[in-house]
Amino acid sequence: MSARNGPELRAWRKEVMERCANTCQGCGATGKLDAHHIIPLAQTRAFAFNRANGVALCRKCHAKTESYANSKTKRFRPSMWGFIVKFIPHRWQDYATVGNYFQNSTQVGFLVSDTRNEKYNHLVWAHEFIEWLICRLTGVKMKAIDKFDMSYEAARERGDAKTPCGCTWRPEPGDDIHCPYYSAHQTATMCEKAIAREIGVTWDEYSTVVENLA
Repeated sequence: MSARNGPELRAWRKEVMERCANTCQGCGATGKLDAHHIIPLAQTRAFAFNRANGVALCRKCHAKTESYANSKTKRFRPSMWGFIVKFIPHRWQDYATVGNYFQNSTQVGFLVSDTRNEKYNHLVWAHEFIEWLICRLTGVKMKAIDKFDMSYEAARERGDAKTPCGCTWRPEPGDDIHCPYYSAHQTATMCEKAIAREIGVTWDEYSTVVENLA
């Protein structure tokens, strides 16, 4: 029996209908209703039977959703972001960084160097996420970020006396005032420090571990 008509799906549908008082949450209609997966099964089945991932909709309202099964009209146009986070050996990074991110039209991938400390790993990821979010909302392009970072780190590895912008070296490219995401990086660092305090991480100890990854 497939997951689409199995007992778990029927139990999930019952919970969703009860929560929505058997009323369409689009137009208020009652009667024949569908239980709509807010995050589509095509996106992930991990939340297939989570009640919060369901909403009661009449057929008319259901047909208006972006993931409605209608291949002829190709309605599926994702309006959500998918986030993929991987903790990897530091040597696997594309260049000398402990956190990197990249995106397409619907997904963002985060690669974080594994410090072998769960709190430290998530602090780095939190920084990268906040930085990415600010850059996206303020129009800083990924190409500009990558170009600056790679040029900066390549010059550092060559042993250049000055940065490509002619400045003194900073611990990270984002600390250089000429960096296209300078403001986003500074804000992300402030948030990272605030989170560190909340979870009991000593900033200096954390920074030492991150800076000395080999």
